Amino acid sequence: MVMQPPAPRSALHRSSTYSGRTGAERPFRLPLGFTITAVVTVLCVLLLTQQPLANLLAALGALAVGLGLYAITRYGAYVTRSSRSVE
Repeated sequence: MVMQPPAPRSALHRSSTYSGRTGAERPFRLPLGFTITAVVTVLCVLLLTQQPLANLLAALGALAVGLGLYAITRYGAYVTRSSRSVE
């Protein structure tokens, strides 16, 4: 039985594959792309400065837990892949 990767991973793989194309025309280019990114980043920082310290600490804690879970699953996938290649 062949295991298929979950849909989000395959979507991310396709996205990274398409973004790495060299010499190919981009299918869509956002006008003012960098400007929009900079403005949204500034807005996010402004919104974060309006929050009480307790909310910021809770968000940082949730981020740390999420990053930890992500690292564990990535390491588990790496170990599983490398053990399959040995067989």
